[in-house]
Amino acid sequence: MVTRLVFGSLALLGLLIVAANVTVFFLFWRRSSLRVKTNYILASLAFSDCMSGLLAIPLLIACSSMSVYDEVVCVGMDVCQRFLVISTILHLTTAVLERYFKIVNSFRHRSVVTKCRVVIVVVLIWLLTLITALAQTTWSNHPRASEIYLTYDITVLVVLVVLPFISIMVAYTSMFLIIKRGKMRRKKLSGHHAVCLPSSNKKYKQNERKAVTVYFVMALCFAVGWFPYFVLTILDDLKFEIDIPFWLTVMFLYLKYATSLVDPLLFTFFKEDFQRALKSLRRR
Repeated sequence: MVTRLVFGSLALLGLLIVAANVTVFFLFWRRSSLRVKTNYILASLAFSDCMSGLLAIPLLIACSSMSVYDEVVCVGMDVCQRFLVISTILHLTTAVLERYFKIVNSFRHRSVVTKCRVVIVVVLIWLLTLITALAQTTWSNHPRASEIYLTYDITVLVVLVVLPFISIMVAYTSMFLIIKRGKMRRKKLSGHHAVCLPSSNKKYKQNERKAVTVYFVMALCFAVGWFPYFVLTILDDLKFEIDIPFWLTVMFLYLKYATSLVDPLLFTFFKEDFQRALKSLRRR
């Protein structure tokens, strides 16, 4: 009974994930104002997150509910999970670094970061993610498969998860300090002169702060949702037996897949351009 309830709630979560990410993709497709450089990355992330509800969760339910182990289904589930975690962190890293470059060097940003280059980076992210996720299927029957899996999991964790996450945190800290210094400088100037920023400039800076905050929250949700998955995977590779309560296992599952729902909700309801597009759609 409890297992059915868990599977049912996971299926509902999958439907919500698909609905939220399809909404993002629909807004991106319908509104030409949303087709800017940064949003190409977010639209690609939405398409990737949609795979969580369409493939990863159904494969997890199928693998867990089968009375006889099916290697194709369960390995497919593991490949999907690996794809999701790598794709999510690489998309987030790209979006944050693009925003960082825009804040640090706004004059060169327009000429260096073009739509064509952003699309190329997005294609490279998908290729790298697919190759890395599918690589684990090549040694499943190898006599030293357990050792290879351990090396593979540690390499993926360090190179494609931890290092990008550190890059996000460093970039966020730098952006936060730059924004804070700019705010303090304006306060000092206003103490000597009647300084008043144009409303358009003030609005732009507020949007920048909001966007930086959204990316930071997305990165934190990623860490909470996916780092336990890697820790447990590596412990399993090491044949380290750990007794995890059923409720904690279920909670880890929800946290892991919930990131694919949190991402589109965050930049749909908190990013200014997506907010305007959503309001416009509601009015129609």
